[in-house]
Amino acid sequence: MAVSLYTARVVLAVLGAEDFGIYNVVAGVVTMFGFLGGAMASSSQRYFSYDLGKKDLKHLEITFSVTFQIYLLIALVVLLFVETAGLWFLNTKLVITSNRLIAANWIFQAAIISFLLTLITTPFMAIIIAHENMTVYAYVSIVEVALKLGIVFLLKYLPYDKLIVYGILLSLVSFINTAIYRFYCHKHYSECKVRFVCDGKLFKEIIAYSGWNLFGNLAAIFKNQGINILLNLHFGTIVNAARGIAGQVNSAVMSFSNNFSTALRPQVIKTYAANQKEDTMRLVFRGCKFTFFLMYIFTLPLCLEMKSILSLWLKNPPEYAVVFTQLVLIDALIDSISYPLMTLAQATGKIRLYQAVVGGILLLNLPVSYVALRFGAPAYSVMLVAIVLSVTAFIVRFFIVSVLGGMSKRQFVIKTIFPCVAVSVGSAILPLLFVLNVNESFFRMFTTVLISGDCSVLSILFLGMTKNERNAVLAKPKSVMLNLFQYPKKSHGKEDCLSSVRYDLRHVEKVENCSGCHACFSSCPKEAISMLANNEGFLLPVIDKKKCVDCGVCEKVCPALNPIKGESVGNLAENTTAYAAINLNEKIRMESSSGGVFTALSEYVISQGGIVFGVKFDRDFLVVHSYTNNIEDLEEFRGSKYVQSKIGTSYKDCKTFLEQGRKVLFSGTPCQIQGLKKYLRKEYSNLLTVDFICHGVPSPFLWQKYIDYRLLKAHARRGEISKTAFRRKNNGQYSLLFAKVNNSEYCASLYKDPYLQIFLKDIALRKSCYECASRGLERPSDITLADFWGIQNVIPRMDDDKGTSLVLLHSSQGRELWSIIEKGLSVKQVSLDCVVKNNRSVLFSPIMPKRRSVFYKDLSNKKFSSVVRKYGVTHIWTRVVRLAKRFVIYALRLAIHKWGGVIHNGYVYHLRPYYTLLIKKSNKRYIFLNKNSACRKVGGVLLFNTRNLRIS
Repeated sequence: MAVSLYTARVVLAVLGAEDFGIYNVVAGVVTMFGFLGGAMASSSQRYFSYDLGKKDLKHLEITFSVTFQIYLLIALVVLLFVETAGLWFLNTKLVITSNRLIAANWIFQAAIISFLLTLITTPFMAIIIAHENMTVYAYVSIVEVALKLGIVFLLKYLPYDKLIVYGILLSLVSFINTAIYRFYCHKHYSECKVRFVCDGKLFKEIIAYSGWNLFGNLAAIFKNQGINILLNLHFGTIVNAARGIAGQVNSAVMSFSNNFSTALRPQVIKTYAANQKEDTMRLVFRGCKFTFFLMYIFTLPLCLEMKSILSLWLKNPPEYAVVFTQLVLIDALIDSISYPLMTLAQATGKIRLYQAVVGGILLLNLPVSYVALRFGAPAYSVMLVAIVLSVTAFIVRFFIVSVLGGMSKRQFVIKTIFPCVAVSVGSAILPLLFVLNVNESFFRMFTTVLISGDCSVLSILFLGMTKNERNAVLAKPKSVMLNLFQYPKKSHGKEDCLSSVRYDLRHVEKVENCSGCHACFSSCPKEAISMLANNEGFLLPVIDKKKCVDCGVCEKVCPALNPIKGESVGNLAENTTAYAAINLNEKIRMESSSGGVFTALSEYVISQGGIVFGVKFDRDFLVVHSYTNNIEDLEEFRGSKYVQSKIGTSYKDCKTFLEQGRKVLFSGTPCQIQGLKKYLRKEYSNLLTVDFICHGVPSPFLWQKYIDYRLLKAHARRGEISKTAFRRKNNGQYSLLFAKVNNSEYCASLYKDPYLQIFLKDIALRKSCYECASRGLERPSDITLADFWGIQNVIPRMDDDKGTSLVLLHSSQGRELWSIIEKGLSVKQVSLDCVVKNNRSVLFSPIMPKRRSVFYKDLSNKKFSSVVRKYGVTHIWTRVVRLAKRFVIYALRLAIHKWGGVIHNGYVYHLRPYYTLLIKKSNKRYIFLNKNSACRKVGGVLLFNTRNLRIS
């Protein structure tokens, strides 16, 4: 900002007020035709971000090519208009002295070149912003400012007409910017390889969308460049110079809020495209508020001491410069609060009403200002008209967007308008009193700036922010924007939490018992609990003692302290029925991990106007819980995700929908279903819960490390991944898949992929998974889903290597829904013995490997490639030992049969007491049960898990 202001000062001094005014008005004539490109700029960003939000990268390539073709067409149209109508207007209508008319024509041609170069660069800038790669955007901006500063110094020493040279050198800067953007995009984003695409439908769709943006941009052009020309016709180039100074100051001040809004825009569009309404509203509310704050911090001192600041900056500022700059800043401050609202309107895609009404109001700037000037109003009256119309447009925009985007008007007023008004009033009182009571001087200017800054910051902290926002700012001032607006990032034992927090709930002595279900986080009435990742990457509850009031709600809802058993909801084991099922829709079945039953359940609930909660990958390929009421979005929920998901606010969202009377299907791990039930604290007839037979959940930290490792091996970037699937069905085998936008892919079977190998070795699971309290046949869920392992031995005709689902019905609600959807499935009832026989995870938790703690230390401290070599590969010696053990176990089973025992999937029962004692205590037979061997009673029968027998 400082460099830009200094550059403007030197340019004014070198060119003089008249030439500076000529440049502003002539370049403004060219810019007036830029409403065509401006309409396309917002449209292209919207379509690029929308495709990225949908993760449809193939369609993104087509969209970019079509968009670039439209830009070329616009460039030709603009070139035709400016070289005819624009040139005529310059030479016949503008008020320019005759001796400077040749220089004005040179500036006009240079401005055309700069404009056309900027126009064809816009789609490349839009794709960078859509990818949220703001670093590149910032670096190029720095290069541009540095080049313009270099031009200023050159102007002093060049002997030619300085106005002409200035225009030519600015064209050269535009050319360098275009080259940098195009080179970077071609190198890093494969979708930027322009090719001719004939897609009439998409072409018409983008043009139709841009048509209404065109109307809005035309209104903005009339408000700015149209008024500039109007002032020239009535007052000459000196007033244009004054308004040009105001524009320079306004651009410098708005650079902060504009960059902030630019970074925020793709996030709003992506969250809206992903149907994450709560995240979208959070971004919009906070975006409006903080955009206003960023503008206000600079606007307050500038407006109070504008005369002194301009005199210090420019020495002899043009007439009207002070009042123009003050009014322009006030107008920009009013508009700043609207930027995220504009983005939300564009995200919906329904902008016809929005642009027609709001654009129509802004178009009134030109005719109303013309009438005011015709009746003898002063030059600055055009800015008074602009302020009144900006306030009117904001009010209308607020009501329209609340309808289009489903935004709560009451929440917006409470969370955005009230804080902005409170900050404006609270911070202005003391500086205003000081200015009114102290004579104008350098001391007053300096002191006013200090007082205004301090009052603004304190008012924003204590009047404009919530407690959570203020704590985030005070805790991490360097990463405040990351905490407030970006998607939650994982922490891994670093100093991420406040010094006054503790990790476990007060009476959960073992952190290992916490499953990370988010019940306490969702239930806390004071929002005193946060979920932060430990050094293994698993989320744990963190209590802020400053906020905690010892109400005990967190203890009451904690499943680790108060576990729910199936008996409490009537889901007894003897009431459970089991089925093998296959979805008759072959496409859905192949996209699912098993037989596609979850999709059948979800489609019915959505068809009844309900909501489905499931797990999907977010834009960073983190595994998160989300919800949808759209059948098309169920594709994201299909397939197993071998990572613990982040619940976030899903429990609260679920309760909201239940209270509205909508039918809700909530799916998750058994511990997450327990957490939901504890959070709700009562039964809902419109709630259906679906869990699955869970082996255990690995760490999100491990998953992110693996993604980075996979990308490094493929020489790719995270934004280039188009698809990830843990259970791709390939020739009867299950594989992990990574697909890239250039159609290359990585696909490895569970025997070869290091991540799946680590998962299957049970070395990366959450500690609570090794002593899981949610296992068993008596569950609080209504339906349990799983893979039907061993289907070839039970129902051979259903074994076609495409996946078969095991379905357990626990409750009357589950059975009622099942009776409705089973018509679209191939179904066969089976006995519970088959369930226990082929799915050991129903009853037994995995055994914690001794190397688990060492594994996570290595994961944190070593390169992932070395972790893969150490833990992700099954060595030949291990395979030999495993094969030998299988032979010994087989011999043991034969002996048990001989002794009169019966074995189901390795579980020994109905064994004569003498031989039971013999197996447990006789070392002469070199067989004993180690301390971790699974042993429990089921139906009064003692079961031993022979798979966990250690052979000595």
